[in-house]
Amino acid sequence: FPGTSAGDPYAIHQVDELSDMVLVYEELTRRLGLDHPSIVGQSFGGMLAAEVAAAYPALPGKVVLLDPVGLWRDDAPVVNPAALAPQALPEVLFKDPNGPAAQAMLALPDDPDAAVAAQAAMMWALGATAKFTWPIIDRGLGNRLHRIAAPTLIVWGRDDALAPVAYADEFATRIPHSRVAIVDDCGHIPQVEQFGQTAALVEEFLTGHTAPAAQPV
Repeated sequence: FPGTSAGDPYAIHQVDELSDMVLVYEELTRRLGLDHPSIVGQSFGGMLAAEVAAAYPALPGKVVLLDPVGLWRDDAPVVNPAALAPQALPEVLFKDPNGPAAQAMLALPDDPDAAVAAQAAMMWALGATAKFTWPIIDRGLGNRLHRIAAPTLIVWGRDDALAPVAYADEFATRIPHSRVAIVDDCGHIPQVEQFGQTAALVEEFLTGHTAPAAQPV
């Protein structure tokens, strides 16, 4: 995503609108010569995956949305991570912020300067995506989801504190060929906190075959 590549933080300034970001990904797909690729996205990446699939219904072969944002209900507000201090993020992202998966993802380098740089890069990455979600994450995606034509898997952590699990059905009712899989004992990042179960669900959906038990790496 523009602005998140090492050594090129200001690339995000080349993209002004969410609609332009959708065009960037469509153009990338064409330039790579991809034929009906599977599109997989989590959180803001899930929102963007849904936007691309809605704007270009014939582009993806399948779509996987992992705890996507992009909708809003007053009775189930979505937390914007860009509004949080770094130390508050673990409680929002993980059911068990002290668990091994969360700790591995959040671990900082031992070198103090490298640790500061890593924290700054994380906040810059959040800012790069917040450019398209601030202050309210809802940018009208709900009005476009019906255009998604590809089979879609919606995976949600049951204990998501950032985007409540109620949104799983909200997405499913709007996307015609979709199904929902709820991951227990899991927060907003299922591919980290419950890697094995999430990987198996995604692999089975994409290949049509039940995957063997996956192990974290």
